[in-house]
Amino acid sequence: MRPHPRPVFESLLASCEESAEERSGRRHFFISAHPRSGTNWLGSLLNLHPRVLCVGEFTFHDVMNAMNAFVGAPGRAASREPARSAACASFRRFVRECLRSCGSIKPGATVIGDHTPRRLRVFLPDATYIALFRDGRDVVVSWTYNALARREEWVAPTAVKSAFSALVERFHAGGSAGAKHEAAAELLNNEAWVRHSARVWAEQVIDDLDAVERIRDGRLPGRVEVVRYEDLHAETTRERDRLLKALGVDPAEAEPVGSQPRTAAGFGPEAKASQWEDPTSHYRRGAVGDWREKLSQRAVGWIEGEAGIALAALGYGMASGPAPRGLPVAISAG
Repeated sequence: MRPHPRPVFESLLASCEESAEERSGRRHFFISAHPRSGTNWLGSLLNLHPRVLCVGEFTFHDVMNAMNAFVGAPGRAASREPARSAACASFRRFVRECLRSCGSIKPGATVIGDHTPRRLRVFLPDATYIALFRDGRDVVVSWTYNALARREEWVAPTAVKSAFSALVERFHAGGSAGAKHEAAAELLNNEAWVRHSARVWAEQVIDDLDAVERIRDGRLPGRVEVVRYEDLHAETTRERDRLLKALGVDPAEAEPVGSQPRTAAGFGPEAKASQWEDPTSHYRRGAVGDWREKLSQRAVGWIEGEAGIALAALGYGMASGPAPRGLPVAISAG
């Protein structure tokens, strides 16, 4: 499994010069991750600092995809200079103005960022990019519950659409939480769904690790920080403070973790009880290792078969055998 080719427009943004006037004012950052990896939680943690504002979700990647077609298709006017450079400058101004417009939410903020579950793309050359990763087995579980709760039938591949639609109706038919868990368990035992979900997660992870490497070695501009959901869960204050330092602010000025709703690991004391779990909630559980309870051995094997290389690259152990090899990139906080 190899990274997908990166957008042409991203390279153009990196190569087009930016004036000092464009860069003046507040600093910016972007949190990216696969959906259900903790972007909301990480944004809330950073918001505990009085000079940091993290908003979501702008989905700037949707605009970048359109710009990629706008400047990348041969024969179009914007594929040639001077229109191409003008398009790059316009996109950067658009991103900065959108972020700066949120300043009124928190007037003291000097560092403003966006959290959007998406692939890591470089939008601004002087920004900080935070790549957040979570164990793909937990992601598959969380994504399954969330897709059922939000009726997101568009995420189901063709081979699963009929079964998925029926389970969505069962999930929302009323009754106990147990009935909803049964519907989710049935989907988590559907091989086509589980393999599809694992494959989508792994493809993004490999792309994001490629982006991390490119930023670190200077092929893409900006600064990059990497954090794993599990490390954030285990050492919330330490990891939060490390990221605040990377954003150029003093962690000592931040409110304590847990002082605001949904900032403590697991979303707060009420979530510590093992029986606490709302299958319909966007904040269903916030646990580490939930997959050990929710997945059958067969399902774990399907996930590790599709995503073993990505799991190994992120440092997650295999439950169904030795870790596969093949991706020459390993995660680190450096």
